[in-house]
Order: sequence, then C-alpha cells, then structure tokens
Amino acid sequence: MSVLYDFRLNGEENVVVKCIEHTDASFVDVGAFHGDWAAMVAARSRTVHAIEAVRENYDVLFATRIEDYTHVYCECLSSNDGITIPFNYMKTKPYASSRFIEFLLQFYKTTEIVSQRMVKTKTGDTWCEENEIDEIGLLKIDVEGMEDTVLQGFEHMIEGERIAAIQFEYGQVNIETGFLLKDFYEMFRYFDFEVGKVVKEGVLFREYEYEHEDFKGPNYLAVHKSQEELIEDLRVKT
Repeated sequence: MSVLYDFRLNGEENVVVKCIEHTDASFVDVGAFHGDWAAMVAARSRTVHAIEAVRENYDVLFATRIEDYTHVYCECLSSNDGITIPFNYMKTKPYASSRFIEFLLQFYKTTEIVSQRMVKTKTGDTWCEENEIDEIGLLKIDVEGMEDTVLQGFEHMIEGERIAAIQFEYGQVNIETGFLLKDFYEMFRYFDFEVGKVVKEGVLFREYEYEHEDFKGPNYLAVHKSQEELIEDLRVKT
C-alpha cells in the first residue's frame, strides 16, 4: 500500500486521535469498504457508523466489525433520496468501486471487465434522521468521486453546525467529476469551515491557490471555525 493511502502513516490516524480528544460525538465513515479505518476508530472506544454502498464490500465490513463500537449500513449516500444509480465494481480491486468507469480504467491501468451494481441513493440528512444522529464529531468521506454529492446530502447537518470536522478525498477522479479543489474550498468557506491538506505532521490549513490544484490529494480536512482548539492542535506549525 502506498504511504499516501496508509492511514497509519499519512496523517489520518493523527486526525482521528485529535478529533476524539476534542469532540464527543460519534464518527461516520462514508465509503467504509472493509472497515479498516472504522476499526481504527472503534479500537479507541469511539462509536463509528460505517456506510458502504456495494453489497460485496458490505458483507466483509459486517463480518469484520468491532461489535461494541461499530454500526454498519449498506447504503449509498448522495445529494438526493430514492434515485437508483449504477456503481462500477471490479472483483480483483473491490476497493476501487466508483460511479466513474473511465477513472477506474485510467487510474488502475486495467482492462478488466467492470460489472455494475445498481444502488439506491439517500441523503446524509435523511440517514442521520433515520438513525437519530444529532451530531457528528468526524465525517470521513472516501467515495471515489462522489464526495461533492455526499456533502450536498449533509447540507442541513452542516448548515446547523452539527458536524465538527469533515475529511474528504481529492485526486485524479476529480478530473472526471469536474469538481475541483477550488470548489471544495468555496463550499466550506460558505459554511464557515477552515480547510487544509492532511499530512503526516498534521493539517496544512491554508487559503486556496491555483498551485494546490494538483489532483494528487489524497486527503483534506475541513473543521468548523467554532472548533478553535481542534484547529490549532492539528495545525502544522511553520
């Protein structure tokens, strides 16, 4: 596994530790895959809700969950309720499930036949209401290109200042989606969040510049400005 995607080495684990220290609410993992990140959270005795859209991946997630602290759901979160969409799935690379087939073929340099799974969407706001989740300490989104639509589905939770921090992926799939890092920054600025790139040492909170639009990512963190102590604890000191 590349260091960029190893949460033990790329700064993600540090983000989890700091969010546990500064927030009391449960965590939500959208695009949980087989649950490694969720297990890392649950091992620290923080409740985590792990959501996976593809049934094959969900079955593994369900079997490997840490039962006392992990709740699992087979759902596809997006910007609307009740719309059926295709999800592309590669049996040999199940972690790469995505709506964007061209991204899968280009990024993973594969000629493997990609099969589709039809899934029905639900907004994060609806999902929170159904599961009586009033606050989220850390919302982690890793959905191979659907990050922007997942965020739109959590609009009321975000607008109501009920989510302390949001970790999202940005990378080459955004070439396909057309939703740039600049667009993430503008969205979070509207809701009064501070945004930065997750690195091993912490978070590089900074204003957006064109040179940051490198499609390399992989992880960024948005923290609501009311969480001043969390922001300062995570900030990379330069």
